[in-house]
Amino acid sequence: MNEQEFNVPTKEGIRISSNSKVVNISHVGVGGSDDEIMIIPVNKKLKNNEQGDLEIIYESDMQIILNKKTATELKKLLDKYI
Repeated sequence: MNEQEFNVPTKEGIRISSNSKVVNISHVGVGGSDDEIMIIPVNKKLKNNEQGDLEIIYESDMQIILNKKTATELKKLLDKYI
């Protein structure tokens, strides 16, 4: 995980801790149901398996669950900046 300083535009009343970290991930998994959208940031890692061969494993210790309205707003924001 890399740490760096960054400024995030926020609405009034939202505070972001100066101790916040930037998380760099290799890819994002998205799933959901009729009511919610689930986002899983995933890191890829090389690891030796039991036979001694290298294999890629995918691991995540975070999942973000959003209601559909918030997920749609997030998509619009990402489309604007990416």
